[in-house]
Amino acid sequence: MKNQKLPVTDLDLRNDIYMKIYDAALSYKAALLQGKRLGHQFLIELQQQIHQQKREYNDDLLEEILNKVEIDKKMFYEDKSSSAVKKAYDRDLQIAQEMNVTHTPSLVIFDNSNQPYGLLLASSITAETIAEICNGEPLPGYHSTKKLVGTHTNEPQKFDKVVNMNLNRY
Repeated sequence: MKNQKLPVTDLDLRNDIYMKIYDAALSYKAALLQGKRLGHQFLIELQQQIHQQKREYNDDLLEEILNKVEIDKKMFYEDKSSSAVKKAYDRDLQIAQEMNVTHTPSLVIFDNSNQPYGLLLASSITAETIAEICNGEPLPGYHSTKKLVGTHTNEPQKFDKVVNMNLNRY
C-alpha cells in the first residue's frame, strides 16, 4: 500500500485489496489444476493485465483471462471453490512464513546441490542479481555464490536472508 501511496490506515481498502489478492491466488491455483502450461499462461496473462496494462483485478478481468487462455471454466470454478485449492494456498502461506517472507515481491532461490539452504531476496531483486546467483558467478564482496548459499555469516549481505528449509516435507 505504501508503494502505491495508498492510505495504510484505511481498513476497508486494505480488506478489499486482500480479498482481490486472495481471489487471484485461488484462481492461479485452480488454473494450475488444468496443467502447468495453462497455469503458467494464466499467471503470465494476469501479471501482464495488472502490471503492464494497469487493470484492476475483478470478475470481468478474470473472465477475459480465462477466455484468452482457453481454460475450462466449469472445471476452473469448481476447483477454485474446492477445499483442495484452499489447502494448497494455505500450504504456500505456511512455506512463505517458514522462509520468513514478509514483503512482496520476494524471491527465494535454492541451489540443487545444497537444498536445505536458499537465498531470500526481498529488496534487491534484479535480473542481474538473479542471473549472477543462478549462474554461480561471484557477487561483489563474495568469493562464490555457492559458498554464500550454504553458510551463515555476519558480513553485510546483498541478500536479505539465507533461509534453511527442509523441502522434503512439501
